[in-house]
Amino acid sequence: MSMFLILAIVGIANAQYLHLHENLKRGKHGGPLKITRDPLQSATNRTRNKRSWGDETHDSTDPNDITVIVFKLAKDSHNVAYVEWGGTDNNSPTILVLTRDSSSPPTESTLYVSTNYGKNFDTKDLTYGGKSVICDFIYQSTADHKLILMNDEVNKLVLVSTDEGQSWTIDKVEFTPSLIDHHPTNRDLILSLDQQSATLWISQDAGTTWNQVLADKKISGAYWSNSKYDTPNTLFVAEHNIDGTLTIYKSRDLFATDPDKPYDSNVLQFEIVDDFLFTVKKSTHEDHGANDRDLFMSYDRGHPYKAQFDPITAKNPTTEFFIADAGEGQVFVAVSHSDNSTNLYISEHKGQNMVLSLERVLFTNAASFESVSWLSGIEPFTDFQPIEGLPGVFIASQVDVGAVGHRRIHTLMTYNKGGTWQRIQPPRYDMYGSPTECFLPDCSLHISLIFGVKLPYAQHTPLLTKANAPGFIIASGNLGSSHSTRNDVFMSNDGGVEWFQIFEGQYMFQFADHGGIAVAAPRSPTNHIMYSHDEGMTWLNKTISTEKITVQGLITEPGETTTIFNVYATEPAGGNMGWIIYTIDFKPALGPACTGDDFTSWSIRDELKSTECVLGIDTQFERKKGTAHCYIGSDYKRTVSELSCPCQASDFECDFLYEREFPGDPCLPLPNIDTKWFIPSDCKPGNRYNATSGYIKIEGDKCVGGEENIFAAKEVPCPDEVLGNLTVVVASNTVAVGATVSVHAQSDGYMGDVYFMWYTSDNQTSRGQGISGQYTQFTFNEEGTFTVTVSASNGMKNPVVAMAIIDVDKKITGLELTISPDDPAVGETVFAIVSPGDLSQKFDFGRMMFAWTPGPTSHLPLLLHTGFDKAGEQTIRVVVSNSVSKLELEKTFTVADLSVSSIHAIPIDNTHIQVIWQPPTYRTGIVSYYNVQYQSTGSDTWTSVKCNSTFYRLGPLSASTTYQIKVQTGSSTGKVTDSTNVIKATTLPNNDRDPATNLKVSFDNKKLTLSWVEGTGAQSYTVDYWTPERYQEPLSITVSGPSATIEGLRPSSKYSLRVKSEYGAGDNSVAYSAVKDVTVPGVTPSVVKNLRTLTANSTTISLTWDVPSEPVDGYHVWNLNTTQVIATITANTDSYLVIGLQPYTVYSFAVEPYLGYRKGEKSKSVTVRTDYGVPGPVRDLGCYMKNGNPVLKWNEPAKTNGPLINYLLASSDTPDSATIPSTVPPQQRSLTITGLQEFQAYTITVQAQNGKYTGPRSTTVCVVESNPGVPGPVINLFAQDITYNTATLRWEPPLYRGTLDLTYEIKFGAYAYGAFVGPVHVIVTDDTKYNIHNWLQPHNGYAVTVTANNTKGSGPESATIVVTTLTAPIGSAEYEIKFPAVHFVDSSNAAVWADFTSELQNAIVKGTGVDSARILAISLIQQDSQFAKVGVWIKPRDKDYSQPSTEEIEKSLSGMISRKELKVMSLTATDGKIDRIAQPVSSSHHDVAEIVIPGICGLIVVALTAGLLYYRNRYQQVLRRARFTSRFNNNGDEGDVNMIECADDSTVSGSDLRGGALAISSERSHAQPPTSFKNIFGRLTGRSTANGGEYSRVGDHEELLDDEEDEEHLLPL
Repeated sequence: MSMFLILAIVGIANAQYLHLHENLKRGKHGGPLKITRDPLQSATNRTRNKRSWGDETHDSTDPNDITVIVFKLAKDSHNVAYVEWGGTDNNSPTILVLTRDSSSPPTESTLYVSTNYGKNFDTKDLTYGGKSVICDFIYQSTADHKLILMNDEVNKLVLVSTDEGQSWTIDKVEFTPSLIDHHPTNRDLILSLDQQSATLWISQDAGTTWNQVLADKKISGAYWSNSKYDTPNTLFVAEHNIDGTLTIYKSRDLFATDPDKPYDSNVLQFEIVDDFLFTVKKSTHEDHGANDRDLFMSYDRGHPYKAQFDPITAKNPTTEFFIADAGEGQVFVAVSHSDNSTNLYISEHKGQNMVLSLERVLFTNAASFESVSWLSGIEPFTDFQPIEGLPGVFIASQVDVGAVGHRRIHTLMTYNKGGTWQRIQPPRYDMYGSPTECFLPDCSLHISLIFGVKLPYAQHTPLLTKANAPGFIIASGNLGSSHSTRNDVFMSNDGGVEWFQIFEGQYMFQFADHGGIAVAAPRSPTNHIMYSHDEGMTWLNKTISTEKITVQGLITEPGETTTIFNVYATEPAGGNMGWIIYTIDFKPALGPACTGDDFTSWSIRDELKSTECVLGIDTQFERKKGTAHCYIGSDYKRTVSELSCPCQASDFECDFLYEREFPGDPCLPLPNIDTKWFIPSDCKPGNRYNATSGYIKIEGDKCVGGEENIFAAKEVPCPDEVLGNLTVVVASNTVAVGATVSVHAQSDGYMGDVYFMWYTSDNQTSRGQGISGQYTQFTFNEEGTFTVTVSASNGMKNPVVAMAIIDVDKKITGLELTISPDDPAVGETVFAIVSPGDLSQKFDFGRMMFAWTPGPTSHLPLLLHTGFDKAGEQTIRVVVSNSVSKLELEKTFTVADLSVSSIHAIPIDNTHIQVIWQPPTYRTGIVSYYNVQYQSTGSDTWTSVKCNSTFYRLGPLSASTTYQIKVQTGSSTGKVTDSTNVIKATTLPNNDRDPATNLKVSFDNKKLTLSWVEGTGAQSYTVDYWTPERYQEPLSITVSGPSATIEGLRPSSKYSLRVKSEYGAGDNSVAYSAVKDVTVPGVTPSVVKNLRTLTANSTTISLTWDVPSEPVDGYHVWNLNTTQVIATITANTDSYLVIGLQPYTVYSFAVEPYLGYRKGEKSKSVTVRTDYGVPGPVRDLGCYMKNGNPVLKWNEPAKTNGPLINYLLASSDTPDSATIPSTVPPQQRSLTITGLQEFQAYTITVQAQNGKYTGPRSTTVCVVESNPGVPGPVINLFAQDITYNTATLRWEPPLYRGTLDLTYEIKFGAYAYGAFVGPVHVIVTDDTKYNIHNWLQPHNGYAVTVTANNTKGSGPESATIVVTTLTAPIGSAEYEIKFPAVHFVDSSNAAVWADFTSELQNAIVKGTGVDSARILAISLIQQDSQFAKVGVWIKPRDKDYSQPSTEEIEKSLSGMISRKELKVMSLTATDGKIDRIAQPVSSSHHDVAEIVIPGICGLIVVALTAGLLYYRNRYQQVLRRARFTSRFNNNGDEGDVNMIECADDSTVSGSDLRGGALAISSERSHAQPPTSFKNIFGRLTGRSTANGGEYSRVGDHEELLDDEEDEEHLLPL
């Protein structure tokens, strides 16, 4: 390790462009440990670890045996202490402690020396000339540990000790000794830099005398060289020039003679690390600015050469470099660019070519983050840390993409020296044994490295890892999606493979005894420390103080070989702030010395549980067993053995100009890299060259054999000229099973040496050369869609591939017809669907025709029937046919009647009648409302009132009038059904008799007493009473006096009471009192007890409870997750089955009893998690080529239904040499496959596997070709979420992609009569979804095509689909408004267009008074260089005459425009008018009808065609999930299975969609589909209905961490 001095004073210091990791700044001996009083000393820790804490006594380890010696520096209030061990190499017991204040230079200091491991200290009286010496720092020689120097800048003194600080020689010098540096191997050579005068001084007699070096120059830095390429006394010196640059001089005789010439000049910064020499200079790149820099390096002390980055990085200006590691002849360098992004690169051997290792590594520098005040004064750093003792293992922090200040930080680890990086596996359980519910990749363990230590409001304890404790790591960290300031303490005893939590909150920690013991102390005031002797599994408590102290540092001798710790502490704020030193020897409590049986062999390879080794070596370390009760001792020498491993992919990193897109991805050429980088310029046809595989063995990797040949460069022929276009011509694209198909290839510029390789997706092959190779035949013996691919090659550089698709049909058998619901009501929508009866059969419904009766003929195996008008027996038939057969199916069922059959009418008085009826006995939720209709006798007009209950009080009516009354049922489908009977009721007459008055009620238990004031002359009374809310005959009692008692009333229920006074015979013989409504007192029902679950599977939970002893009317079942009542059930049950739940989801339920209007308290909740469900298919499965290797790539299923544990891969047609593992971990979603033959096609399936189930197979075809061509056509283009002016397009990527980076070109335009009738719009996107939001208008047809593009060119256009927007209501008007084109908004930007339309709508509402609900759509009609025309569609006002009419709106708008008052986003409308009004066709206007009717017919044809295409594509998407040979792709987006939209009635909510309405919507409704339809879908897709098929709600999963709650704890950068 080189040693160095750097000048950093104002006027001399250069801007920092090159920085070193702290591990590289000093040699083997890292200098004294700095301890500063902890600003967190008043903080409190959270609850302690229940599992890992022990008591003061223990069976095998007694804390009472531990010796604690306390030494107080009571009068020392300095806030900084430097601790230096006297002997690094020979276990010296000497410790030096220099305390001082924190000013620079200090104003006072004190030196303490201990010769017994810190048990007591002597204070050294250091004076010169009668004044106390003010020491700044301790400098110990690595060549002679007894030689120690200190510097006094204030008094210009140098202090020298040759006996480990026991005695000191103090000399006055003629310079200010700002910094001192020992030679790494020669004790007599010492440098000192005077920062004030910029002079360099050297001592050649161990600090006794000093001489100036290069006295005529301003020196800013000096560097000892410690390299085999230099002589032992080689010295580099940097001269500071007036222009801010440096001139570097090199001397082999300590500048005894002046150098002949500079070693280098025009240098901005210079550093030496071991055999590497680094130089930063101003960039010479023609596109770079004045602040951009280049990095030069030299490995062998030759002239520096420029570090070579890939062309893309080279074009991006670089401002800073950070050398993170420089071991084994290889350099990790973090490169910071002008856009505040920093990437981590690793060099090839000796450093010149740089390969990307990790993007967006965390790098901070005060100069780059001027607004971040806490970085001021902190040296730049990269969050990058090696794991000591384990070569090739590193840990680093990566930041998200985003703006500075809003980026989250993640922790990654590598076990192959940066070849691949991965998230850290989180613990399965926390320290209390509870599941953490943290699963990769969304949640992982994040470790605080340098950033968390430096951050002022975090100040976490640094990561602890020691070479003498291999595999042991203790760190502050947190579980979550990113770093947080709220950290706990985690430990790993297996090199970071697995972790477990040991403490909550902030702790210090340290290892000793070769890792056999670990010690920790809280960062808050405490009187004890904790220790563990069993690899962190158990922690014991040792009290060291009777009073609270604040631990400032835990120190043991460098090398961690002793059992002695020193604890440096202070009293908490307010007490004596002097230093307290505790010397603690754990040896007495550890048992006897360890013997051979107490050790075991440990290897990181065993922990990784894989065949992979770390850097090609299986290193076996001898370690003490975790269960061994013994101490190791300082004399122990660890046994380490190494065994070379066979080479595997992990032993290789990306070659120069190659990179991985994501961790675990293959190494692929950088995009847009010209092939000249890979092929020698002098490579002529007929010659050969070594072609890189994209990989290079990691420097220091020692693997042998194995797969080395796969990744090694290969000798290949130099390429020939480029071939022309290649196409496949097929005699017929649709054939029967068993038919023979003839195919041939056509190619432009055909050459006689072209070699043709044919292959099909069912593994048929053919090959040939020249003309004979162009033609071949294939026979297909199974139904399905097959690809025929040909590859034409005339060399290794430019093979071309073409493909054709052939559909093969077979005789149709084994299909079933199912309807849902199977008991529909009148007017209820009915779904009829054709599905396979035997799921082992494979069907391609897309090539079948379905003739429905009643219904259309289409390609859809689904019929949506809008409902039957009549009850009774009905039949649905379908004829299924393809090119070779047909099959007839039918289903007969009964349509239920929804009419009300039982109605009662009770005349209340002379103006009111109470109507009560029994609801129809049908599924809950199908009835939405009731219409009560009535008319007086002789009238032809029915009066209707709407209500939501089963009772209604009609009035005011006419006295003594007979009314006919009926009740209509309104269903959720919109169907209205009349009652089966009409009843009559007559209002009471007007009369002169006195009715009973002043009715009064009293209650005694369930007994009601009614009294009244009787009318004059009444002979008797009849009391009528009834429940106005319940279907029940009125009851009555007759009494003779003015009171009556009624018993047996229902508690908590409402009753209506009326007294009829009887006066004898005659027309005027009775009088009725007014109706009195009363409520019977009730009791609160008892709480339901013992709520429990009987069974729970993936989608259902069975609840049961104990029935209360007191009576109840029923129960409300609550889902506490949604705080909604999910069921109301009657009292004669004690259980309920909850269905339609999400798999692997925690639910809480409660039951609430009710009695009448009184509700009881909710029961104690029961919480249960549903079982695993079958995971969905993997998404976006595809295979593409990069650098000659096929890359398999997929995305996680839209629904995993439980944490994934593996992906299962299978292929039946790949050779043994293929590298396709049977399983890959869930965080890996790509795989590079090697060992396949070029110009072959291979079928590969991928399945997701969770803890219980394996999901369906997804299949793709890998076509191996070294030079991919253009992509194929996109698949399954369809539209959804269509409104008046918007539509969402979706599609799947092409089966053949060619290259990874695909973009899509969307073309759409108005469509009529089979052609475009307006401008064609072109949109380019890289997503497989696009929302057209600005150009569509109501009731128009639009043609849409999508083309896939890659770097090779454009593929074929997709089939055209027609999207028809919703029709505006009759009478709706379109207002055309013109805006100036200059500065018009960017309508292609959805957010900007939304803002514009919102402001325009608000302006129209404000200016015209129109209700915003009447504005249907706002669309961009036309835009040219002068104007932008915007169409605003507004509905008619219907019967609401308070709203403005169409003419009034136009008049208001015209006035606003003429007055220049219509302003939107600084744009002022210039013109406006009504462009058109939606109208029906009128038969009385024959001249118009003759013109319009043919057009309307054409539009109907177009609309029908659009509908067929729309539903065909929509349904094909669903059916592809059922075909075993198809690719599964849900994309996880909302509305993905949205086959059938809800009606555009905004009043129908998710909870209303029951009993037949398909509960799937783009709004992600909570509603669930009917069970019968689930069964149909399950049969269709081959999935169990137990997990809800595709109908369980997508999205809205609970996050493992609540980001909003923890926002203040996150670490944004």
